[in-house]
Amino acid sequence: MCTFFHIKAKNDAVIVGRAMDFGIPLNPAFYIHKRGDSLGSSISVDGESIDMPELDIGKSLYGYVGVGVTYKFIPFTNRIITDGMNEAGLNASMLFIENTKYQHFVNPKTSIPAFIMCNWVLGHCGNVQEAREKLPHHQFYMPALMASDLPLYMSLVDKTGESIVVQFQDGEMKIHENPIGLSTNGPWFPWHLDNISNYANITKDTPEPFKMNDFEVKPKDGTGLLGIPGDFTSVSRFVRVAYEKHFLAQPTDNDQAYEQATHILNSVDFGSGVKHGGREDLNTYIFTRWATIKDLDKGIIAIRTHNNMQLRAIDLSKIDFGAIKNHIVHIPNLEPMTFIKNSVSDKFENETGC
Repeated sequence: MCTFFHIKAKNDAVIVGRAMDFGIPLNPAFYIHKRGDSLGSSISVDGESIDMPELDIGKSLYGYVGVGVTYKFIPFTNRIITDGMNEAGLNASMLFIENTKYQHFVNPKTSIPAFIMCNWVLGHCGNVQEAREKLPHHQFYMPALMASDLPLYMSLVDKTGESIVVQFQDGEMKIHENPIGLSTNGPWFPWHLDNISNYANITKDTPEPFKMNDFEVKPKDGTGLLGIPGDFTSVSRFVRVAYEKHFLAQPTDNDQAYEQATHILNSVDFGSGVKHGGREDLNTYIFTRWATIKDLDKGIIAIRTHNNMQLRAIDLSKIDFGAIKNHIVHIPNLEPMTFIKNSVSDKFENETGC
């Protein structure tokens, strides 16, 4: 259960929001990748240098920063990113969709493990058009032991706002244009685009009063939005965010778009206990583990976690991707509240009364 979307401001800034909903504690961390290195190059994790030569998928053309996980339910997850952006302003996000059937392995030069497709795209493509051209020349496969547990697909958007969805259906790669800048989980992406037509009666305007025989019906504020689904299923989240994006006033600049992305993320965020993970033996709950907001124009990636809603960010413009080493940056815990100095309680100590 995940939600991905982007917002474009009047100044053409593109802001991306993504919620990561999962049933296992993933412990997110930032992974920073050097331009010109392969994914199999050494990486610094808490001061320890680790090599992973079997992940050698060629030297990257772009440096990038993404969110990996340090909970190793599969090996080397700390450098596998689920969500990130590169120095050229391309965003890639992996999400789940049931019934995924990957392509077959052909040869080591063109076949790439599907769980590192975000790494590959961000390292080798500068925009959506490049991805659209390069992806069909590769095969994304998954080892049999992982395929059923990791039914992945990818949503891409670049700093111009061009966006595509890449899914694997019946062993084939399907590249779909994403005209509304949104994706969630199943069913397949084209189904979601068709389904939002079923809610075309929804409006942000309050209906006009009307007569029912001699009784005047006076619609209440907000009744034009009746019918917007409020649950956390993939279908409902898609519809809710689609119309929320549609009705929001277009932001003027980066800051306003950033604020709106935060509010949309709030509408799909849910806590532990709302949805059981389906594994009684693990007693897990699916909930929003973290959410990211990315400014593709300024090159900023920020994250908030379920237990610490303060945003923590990395500014890609301040990174020398030609010189930096591949490494993990752990996400610090910040104080949940910032107390205002010289607040009301402080002031009372100095007041003499009325």
